[in-house]
Amino acid sequence: MTENRRVTRRKLLLGTGAVLATGIAGGAMTSRRIVVERRTLALPRWDASGFRIVQLTDVHLDHERAVRQAQEAVRIALAEKPDVIVFTGDFVSKAIRSFNTNIATAFRELYDAACPCLAVPGNHDYRGKDIDHLQQMVNETPFRLLRNEFFDIAGVTIAGIDDGLFGRGNPSFLRTTRKSHSLISLFHEPDFVDWMPQEVSLQLSGHSHGGEVCLPGGFALHTPSAAKRYISGFYPNAPVPLYVSRGIATLSPMRIYCPPEVAVLTLVSA
Repeated sequence: MTENRRVTRRKLLLGTGAVLATGIAGGAMTSRRIVVERRTLALPRWDASGFRIVQLTDVHLDHERAVRQAQEAVRIALAEKPDVIVFTGDFVSKAIRSFNTNIATAFRELYDAACPCLAVPGNHDYRGKDIDHLQQMVNETPFRLLRNEFFDIAGVTIAGIDDGLFGRGNPSFLRTTRKSHSLISLFHEPDFVDWMPQEVSLQLSGHSHGGEVCLPGGFALHTPSAAKRYISGFYPNAPVPLYVSRGIATLSPMRIYCPPEVAVLTLVSA
């Protein structure tokens, strides 16, 4: 019995290697090409039918290539002319003070946006150990950084939840503060959707990067903590409806069957 399991495991590893090699040879490595994911999401608790939101996430602005890719994502967002642009965490990966100019440079063109730009921190932003300095850097962009607070626009309430892995998220304020019937929560880590009260119409998350290295069909070989159950795309049957973006930056050597994305979401009532 043990030998059979060993053979099966060996065959699985060999098969996985062959699939990845085929993907690379066939051009499935798409770490430089952003895919625009245009989706219409039908939500059970939603009054503002037709509201359009562009989600950016996980830019990890630690080098010049990441800055250029974030600038491309910003141009895509502006061209869509949405009602709001949101960013769901991880501006940087490392010490924030080392990348002071990168954040302002990457998002400078958002000053041309005709809509609000809202953001929340991610776990890597806290790893920099200077969240107050990050706040100052974000203040030099058009983004408003929401840390357990609301923003109201056109009959929609957007709630920015602070990071969950570092213990800063506090969704309890969603139950006690005035809000509209159409309520979106921004929360970096998708698996914390279990914390969301039922009043939330939709949670938007990143963090997973979609796994970055996937088998055909998008099956992720590995995802980080707090992105184990919800990895990529729309989950209408999560505790509250949830959309998880694959993000923009690439932290592993390459992306396979998992291109970076800008999500363009049109929200309608179910």
